[in-house]
Amino acid sequence: MLTLANARLPQLKRCVPNIFSFSSVLYVGASPTRAHYLKKFKCATVLEVWKPYCQRVADRYNVQVLNANILDARLHLLCNSFELVFWWNGPEHVRKKDLRKALSICEQIASKMVVLGAPYGRRPQGKVDSNPHQMHKFSVYPKLLRNCRYSVNVTQRKPFPKHIVAWKEI
Repeated sequence: MLTLANARLPQLKRCVPNIFSFSSVLYVGASPTRAHYLKKFKCATVLEVWKPYCQRVADRYNVQVLNANILDARLHLLCNSFELVFWWNGPEHVRKKDLRKALSICEQIASKMVVLGAPYGRRPQGKVDSNPHQMHKFSVYPKLLRNCRYSVNVTQRKPFPKHIVAWKEI
């Protein structure tokens, strides 16, 4: 059966063929039921903003979880700590005015690459699991990410809506 995660995996592998070969990954934002690619990484640490998810994600995926917001200024202490920062279906959860700051923090943490995934355009979403951080706060379009010097690919695999993969080598 074709799932959303399976539908987007070919796009991700086409854009970043070595995506699952990084030796250290900061996986930004992971719900206990929607961290589709977390197990594919060799060694991942999760950054999760919503405390109720932290222990559940740690237990389910057997990973270390840091409870912090991607906009937390203290994250600069992780400078070059991970080869890859993987922020999958996350950029739409910050305000548009905060996106450049969030990307800058991701770029400081990564020593090799930042990879983003986001729904294309307007895709309203409210709270999921009572988590207020799951709400979509703005619509992501390729131009904004290209202006931040990311390579961008937009793909649609029916019956699912368009999706953006963006990546930047550090």
